[in-house]
Amino acid sequence: MLWNKITVARRESIIDLALDKPALSPREIAVGHTDGKAYFVSESTVYRLLKQQDLITSPAYILVQDSDNCPCYISSALAAYLENKGMTHARSRPYHMQT
Repeated sequence: MLWNKITVARRESIIDLALDKPALSPREIAVGHTDGKAYFVSESTVYRLLKQQDLITSPAYILVQDSDNCPCYISSALAAYLENKGMTHARSRPYHMQT
């Protein structure tokens, strides 16, 4: 057995947690597993395990394009991509990360 290989029981525990709480991201599952089971597992490991089980269907990342609310900063390629993915373009004030 490799020193860094996760046991089958640990894998099942991670997958069970993901199935019990489907709204959690791989990062949240990793933190929850580490806190609850006192066994560290990385976000990337959780992602790989969930991907192997076909439990990850789309990325949990949102594309954010900062602009000064001027439509000239939205390219047609970006607009088509966002529409295709069912996403919206969020506009915010420049250099104002809280929005």
